[in-house]
Amino acid sequence: MKFNVLLIVAIITVLVALVNLSFTFTKILDLRGVITGLATEYGYINLSVPVFGNINFSVNAIDFGPGKLDTGVTSNASLATTNESNEAVRGNWSWGSEQKLILDNIGNVNLTLNLSAGKTPSNFLGAGSATAGDNPGYYWNVTDLAGETGSCVNTTASGVYLATATTPGTQFCTPLQYYTGKNSIRIDIELHVPYTSLTGDLGDTITAVATV
Repeated sequence: MKFNVLLIVAIITVLVALVNLSFTFTKILDLRGVITGLATEYGYINLSVPVFGNINFSVNAIDFGPGKLDTGVTSNASLATTNESNEAVRGNWSWGSEQKLILDNIGNVNLTLNLSAGKTPSNFLGAGSATAGDNPGYYWNVTDLAGETGSCVNTTASGVYLATATTPGTQFCTPLQYYTGKNSIRIDIELHVPYTSLTGDLGDTITAVATV
């Protein structure tokens, strides 16, 4: 009789355990629809950075001021912005402080630079005669601005005065870079003023065109 009682208790215990196991398994199945580590979603970021090519003359004027050729000179006077004494040769112009043009690439892309003068030497300064040695001269010189080495890459004869040209002009800087600290150039001017020069206020406009 005692054995039968123990057997009945054991069977009841097993049944209770099976019921609990079934209940636990059912809850786990229910939780799979609520909590899962298998879901995947994506977020996206998008923006646009357009190409912006632009240049600016941060120093846009050169002023040699008034002056004249030295007495007895029958050729020309030479004025150059790179003349450290700021004085003309064979003339008494003295422009006091350093003169230059400064051109900056203020865009976000490298550019090819072209410069053109508005006037020929004779239209700007007056006619002369090569045989008499009083012919006019109009030259430019393109270099990196001090402290910005590498601004003008593959330039035409860097540091050398070249004869100016009207349209289509002369190509410089292939490219003119846009990186901070190397995106600015210096443009110097040299003039040979003939003793038969035009009088009054003389001037010209230099046009800078940059292409991507």
